[in-house]
Amino acid sequence: SDGNVSIHDGNLVIGTGGHGIDFSASSNAGSPSAMTSELLDDYEEGTWVPGYSGSSGISGHSYNSRSGYYTKIGNRVFLDFKIVIANKGTASGSYLQIVNLPFTINSQANTRSMSTPIYFRNLANDWCFLGLQGDESATAVYIFGIKTSGGSTNRSYPVDGDFTNNTELSGTLSYWTA
Repeated sequence: SDGNVSIHDGNLVIGTGGHGIDFSASSNAGSPSAMTSELLDDYEEGTWVPGYSGSSGISGHSYNSRSGYYTKIGNRVFLDFKIVIANKGTASGSYLQIVNLPFTINSQANTRSMSTPIYFRNLANDWCFLGLQGDESATAVYIFGIKTSGGSTNRSYPVDGDFTNNTELSGTLSYWTA
């Protein structure tokens, strides 16, 4: 009678087929922004098992520990992860990656993901910064950074020799999914 819906015990369950919670009573984004939806049609929380690899593969590796948590709100995914390597094995390819993302990165141009700086320890070479970037339609993000040695401040990519048998990586990442 007061116009509100109250659930005193249980969950509000909304079926599939484009249904969700409609926020259209709120204000729309003004120019130059363009609002595309006010419907919350997906929400999920869970765990994922992160790994690392070279861009062409990896062999003989193992972990002391690895864990990951995610929250998916609509088409945006927010991840936390931690990897502690026991045996780095042999990674091949042009760069190292964090693999096994729980959702594929969106396939549209300009939807690449970027992380805040990630925490790292026990690398074989001198790095002052590491971050992550993903490409469209991928389930992995590559690791990039800046080295403290060599006088260069250019973007570089860690390779197999930069990791050790006790390298630790942890951080956060967000990206658009389909």
